[in-house]
Amino acid sequence: MSKRILVVDDEHAILFAYKRLLQLEGFNVDVCATYYCAIAMINGNNYDYVLSDIRLGDSDNIEGLDILKYVNENEPSIKVIIATGYGNEATKEQALKMGVKHYFEKPVDTRKLLMLLKE
Repeated sequence: MSKRILVVDDEHAILFAYKRLLQLEGFNVDVCATYYCAIAMINGNNYDYVLSDIRLGDSDNIEGLDILKYVNENEPSIKVIIATGYGNEATKEQALKMGVKHYFEKPVDTRKLLMLLKE
């Protein structure tokens, strides 16, 4: 059975690229551009991983760490991976303390991402 992954990013080109890459590797992939979409998808599906950007285009200033917090509280079996172009040490440290599976800076090394997802 292939692993299920939800990709969350407000840049549609990135969503398309991740979806294509991951589907070619045999993963079952859904995508969302907002926090609210991600929460609805998490509640309605059984994901193995959520791959989320830190900064999302939601008007409420919601970030990928909010998705991590939601997953930790409601679906702790899901592993969350953060990928961001706006990373800094404080954010990385906060994500690690919150239990993120891995923290990538963009551009993401896709070989490392695929190795992580295939564990």
